[in-house]
Amino acid sequence: MDQDEIVTLDGGKLEGGGQILRNCVSYSALLRKPVRIITIRAQRRPPGLRAQHLKGIELVQKLCGASVDGGVVTSETLTFLPGPLQSSVEEICADTQTAGSITLLIQTALPVLLFLPTTSDTITAGAGKTTSVLLKGGTNATCAPQVDYFLHVFLPIAERMFGNHRVSATVLRRGYYPKGGGEVRLEVSPLQSGEKIRAIDLTERGEVTRIRGYIYVGGVLPKSMAWEMQRIVLRELKLANISKENFLKLEQDLSVCKENIASGGGSGVVLWAETDTGCILAGSAIGERGKTPVSVSVEACSELLQNLETGACVDEYLQDQLIILMALAEGKSRVLTGPISLHTQTAIWVAKEMTGVDFSVEKVDDTKFLIHCEGIGYNV
Repeated sequence: MDQDEIVTLDGGKLEGGGQILRNCVSYSALLRKPVRIITIRAQRRPPGLRAQHLKGIELVQKLCGASVDGGVVTSETLTFLPGPLQSSVEEICADTQTAGSITLLIQTALPVLLFLPTTSDTITAGAGKTTSVLLKGGTNATCAPQVDYFLHVFLPIAERMFGNHRVSATVLRRGYYPKGGGEVRLEVSPLQSGEKIRAIDLTERGEVTRIRGYIYVGGVLPKSMAWEMQRIVLRELKLANISKENFLKLEQDLSVCKENIASGGGSGVVLWAETDTGCILAGSAIGERGKTPVSVSVEACSELLQNLETGACVDEYLQDQLIILMALAEGKSRVLTGPISLHTQTAIWVAKEMTGVDFSVEKVDDTKFLIHCEGIGYNV
């Protein structure tokens, strides 16, 4: 292959972490565009590939028959030469063998899984053959969205772009830091030949109508700790007085759980607010050594309230996760966000480099920005 055909990206640019890898290999597989990533994770210590990044790359490699050079832990340069997307994929597994985030594995593979081509022998009742992926690692890890965020925030919004009931995820076992060992089964029914992701318009925040939550402990930690965290969450949210009506079912909507099917011990809070225009914004925190149940609860509430105070339609984490779908979609997407995060800037940069899509960011006021783009209308 002519070296000029390979797109080279600096893995240390902007956010300079694993996000560049995840998005690059997804675009590469879909667009059949070879990519070389240099100075991988230059902004992290230590730099280079870690196990969870490598497993995400290997997962996409299986989906497109790619040739990979530099695919080893600690490597700071990776060349990914994609083959054709596989039309029929048996059940596959990706195991970080660490507490590496399962949701980050999902971020890497999901765009590709959505577009696995269907053939006459894989089409059943009008839908492509469902691909089942068993993912192992951390379900509730630091420095990554918790699996509950994927289930209750990302997926309900993203389904507006690729269709309801096309993607499902089942938590088989919780896995906490530092042991990991969690298991999630992801099942994806691909879009039909010629079918495209739809553009999304999230520009009206509306009023908060409900706040839900998942408050958990696992392993040897007592359920009384989860009840204490719920009590603090109730106190903090009622003090915030977000609205007069949305707390009628608050206590019932804050699910308290002792996870008996779990690897290791952990605790945390995931909260999400729903609005009358269909927006969902979240706040979360994970228990760690030295953090009290009170501090975990207050941290999760504070993050949720900060996201709500911007008046935006998406929170800090959803804004960057939607970029790849917006770039691939057909039509013009518009999303009202809070301050543009470095992760979002990075996702936009990678999208431009890999697809040529022109994203625009317009400042609305001191707290809100409007991201819009005309997607490429990708289809197999």
